Amino acid sequence: MDNSPKIKTLEFNKIMIDVTTRCNLDCPVCYSNRNNQEDLPLDLLRRLAVKYSGKIISLCGGEPTVRKDLPDIIKLFSKRSTVFLVTNGIALTDSDYVKNLRNNGLRYISFSFNGLSDEIYERINGKPLLRLKLKALDNIKKTGIQIILSVLLVRGLNESQIKGILKYCLENRDFIKELRIRTMVPISKYLPGEKYSIDELINTVCRESGIKKEDVLRELELKKEINSFFGREIFILRSCSFDFHLRRRGSRFVPVGHNLKIGAPFEWIKAYGIKMPINGLLKAGFKRENTPWIHGRDFFKIGLRSWPDKHDIDMEENKKCQTGYYLDGRELSFCYANILKDSSDDRVFFGGERRCQ
Repeated sequence: MDNSPKIKTLEFNKIMIDVTTRCNLDCPVCYSNRNNQEDLPLDLLRRLAVKYSGKIISLCGGEPTVRKDLPDIIKLFSKRSTVFLVTNGIALTDSDYVKNLRNNGLRYISFSFNGLSDEIYERINGKPLLRLKLKALDNIKKTGIQIILSVLLVRGLNESQIKGILKYCLENRDFIKELRIRTMVPISKYLPGEKYSIDELINTVCRESGIKKEDVLRELELKKEINSFFGREIFILRSCSFDFHLRRRGSRFVPVGHNLKIGAPFEWIKAYGIKMPINGLLKAGFKRENTPWIHGRDFFKIGLRSWPDKHDIDMEENKKCQTGYYLDGRELSFCYANILKDSSDDRVFFGGERRCQ
């Protein structure tokens, strides 16, 4: 008799799977409080690899590199899907280990990188980690794996790091394809201070990096025009996230929205070229999800994230989330799953339906 959890099918383009809840750090900031559970068994992961064929799979934790069989897990999923490893990068200071992951099919990593000083890491992650982080990034670069550099922004702590981190990204864009800046959210363990709203993130990132806010907002208007032109969401616009792009102009990078004339015919070709919107159309219209980025080599993406908590989640908008989270045999939206994991109440409302944790 099969007693394994029942797997429910929902339509998500991306699926996040906590392959373990163990970790090799004990950060003062962490969205997970499920660190006493057993690792997901390999047999279940094998079933999930078949079920989620053709999607982007994010292998998370905890810290997934604490699993000795992680190369085997990556091999399972990479046969049918695009695999992301979400990691703090500590184990990737071993160059042979990185090569092993690459040889088993790993092509993309979301790499936590919260600053350019050990003081920042001691406050956010509990240890001075900068030297280890830079060594791990150097190993990744040598293997050809592409990454998202993921920054956790804590109000009043590491905003001044944004300019230096962006400079590092642009100098290493041969393997760093996106800078993602996400605010600390009051879920599980967190430091004192309010989370940033998306509007505040835009203001902060523009101020600290020297990017003109009007150029960033002009790209937003262009995205709305493109969505209207094609009659579908080529660009996903949500209140919890905001993406904009820098484009190479000669020897420097400027916002895509710089000098755009909103409303002019086919101004989007001037901004993005042909390839990027076509790939977006294929992704939106035909659910082609074999690559996590839809921009070219002359573009650099900056993604801002302010995930909701149980006090401000918009349940209707949450239904449109494209990122799923495998939790105890169910597929839920990423944000909602985090709230469920952290909630002290065993009943949480979702779209009028009462669900138990």
